[in-house]
Amino acid sequence: MDDLCTGTRFFWDDVPETPDPLDGITSRYIGTHCPRSLKPQTGLREEDLENRFGYMRKFVSRWRADGVIFYIVRYCDTCELEGPDLREYLNNLKLPVLMIEDDYSTSTIGQLRTRIQAFLEMIG
Repeated sequence: MDDLCTGTRFFWDDVPETPDPLDGITSRYIGTHCPRSLKPQTGLREEDLENRFGYMRKFVSRWRADGVIFYIVRYCDTCELEGPDLREYLNNLKLPVLMIEDDYSTSTIGQLRTRIQAFLEMIG
């Protein structure tokens, strides 16, 4: 399962049927979970985390995830800033989290493989 900016989160939910199809497409597009388009925090911290990451609870349940690998492309400020909050949310769900920051090059494949294999052994 993925939650990439250009991955599953854009295609998971259906476009709602509306009298004007463009309205349905627009509401679906605007409703996609993305840190750059979040609303200001309201309520307690737990409520804020659930509001921001609650959709992931469904993914975790449906795919029976045993852990999460959070891959952050270096210099993607949006993902880097979300990292600590996402880790907290997932840890509250009792899921182990491996956070990897990488420059998206092929020169680090060996290091990534080692870290991911160790993480999978730890949760397996």
